[in-house]
Amino acid sequence: MKNWTSSTKDKREEKMRVRFLMPMLWACLFSNLSIAQPTIECKQIGFFKEGLAPIQLRDDWGFLDVNGKIAIEPKFAVYIEEWGALPYFDEGMLVVLDTETEKCGYIDKQGKLVIPYKFTHAFNFSDGIAAIIQDSRVFSLINTEGKIIAEEIGWHDGGKFKNGLMRFQKEFQNGFMNKKGEVVIEPMFDAATDFCENVAFVQKDNRWGLIDASGKYIIEPKFKECPEPFSGERTFFIGSDYKRGIIDKEGKIISEPKYNHTFQFKDGFAVVSLNDSKNQQFFQIIDLNGKSVKEFPYTNKYKENVTFFSGFQEGLAIAMKDGKRGMLDTKGNTVIKFEFSVLEPFYSGLAYAEKFDDKNKKTKKGFINKKGEFVFFVNFI
Repeated sequence: MKNWTSSTKDKREEKMRVRFLMPMLWACLFSNLSIAQPTIECKQIGFFKEGLAPIQLRDDWGFLDVNGKIAIEPKFAVYIEEWGALPYFDEGMLVVLDTETEKCGYIDKQGKLVIPYKFTHAFNFSDGIAAIIQDSRVFSLINTEGKIIAEEIGWHDGGKFKNGLMRFQKEFQNGFMNKKGEVVIEPMFDAATDFCENVAFVQKDNRWGLIDASGKYIIEPKFKECPEPFSGERTFFIGSDYKRGIIDKEGKIISEPKYNHTFQFKDGFAVVSLNDSKNQQFFQIIDLNGKSVKEFPYTNKYKENVTFFSGFQEGLAIAMKDGKRGMLDTKGNTVIKFEFSVLEPFYSGLAYAEKFDDKNKKTKKGFINKKGEFVFFVNFI
């Protein structure tokens, strides 16, 4: 006689096994599926700034978002401040050019023309102010509404408003003005940097010194080469034999000149190189006081040597090991594996990278995240 009770029980147990196994099977299936990353075709592409990266198709420029999607269609001609530079947004605005009238205007991050084409030359905004030239060939200042707030400000060579002051030139001498176009520091310097952390380096009689926002010397002109901008109240200066040391904003020497190469301080850390007792160059990560956080000693084993190619950007620095590039954090830990042939710094959480794919024998090109994963690919045409 057939045992109906046993048969029903077996079927019930089988259904339970199926219900239990199905989610596991689906999980296994989807874990083996890779989501296809988008591929962007373009002539040129830049790094990300304010969440957008410039791309060029033919002669027109547009912008990508951090997901690799078109945020602004490539339809704009741009006005470039420096030859060879790429267009980037500053404070949500970008200078664009009308090729028919050869006049400049400004677009916002949605691609909308917010200041009409009416300027002969125009520069990006800084601290809510931009320098422009109208038909008179004289520089003026405008606000974000395109209204002129100061006229005939002198010669402008690309200086930015920092700490409320902008560098300008008059009769080949450099001075500084405020946002009203009023001269705050008279033009008396042969050269000058933009203000940074409320100080600026200025040159007089072939020597560089440091001034405050009133124009008073903090450090009298004594440096042959212009030091780097301050970061965290520290910067590097060049001493004898072209070795580099560390100074603070009062001119106090924190570390005597001993470094061969230096990358600017960022978030309290810097990458430097110096020579060991055998005169071999090695790299260090240091803090603001010049104290070593981690050393990367030179070794005769080529594959173990670490060479840095950048300072810290978004907490990571580019380095090379065994012919491949990766990234280390401020403690010297490897965050991005050494497996890339080309690697650029991170901006807006993405970095341009190139990596050889052993499977299809082709080089992958695109932008990676901080896990070292490609977010989208780039095909140059």
